Amino acid sequence: ILMAVGTACPVDELVEIAETRNRLRLLQPWLEARVATGSTESGTHNALGKIYITLNRDPKAFLLNNMFYDPKVLGPYCESLDPQLAFI
Repeated sequence: ILMAVGTACPVDELVEIAETRNRLRLLQPWLEARVATGSTESGTHNALGKIYITLNRDPKAFLLNNMFYDPKVLGPYCESLDPQLAFI
C-alpha cells in the first residue's frame, strides 16, 4: 500500500507511529525507495539510519557517507545501542 502512495504520505508521522509499535523495519523498502527517488528529507534518512543501526547493516558507512540525516536524532539513538557510533 505504501509503495502505491509514494511521496504523498508524510514520513515523520508514519515513522513515529511505526516506532511506537516497534514496526519501523516494515517501512524499510518504502524508505529506501524514497531515497532512491532522490528524497533529501531528514526524517526519511533518520528512519533508515535507525533501521541500519538496529540491524547492524553497515551503520558506520551510513553515518559517514549520508549527509541528510540529523545527528541530533541519530546520536542519542546510537548511544543506547552502540555508543561508539554516537561519535561518528
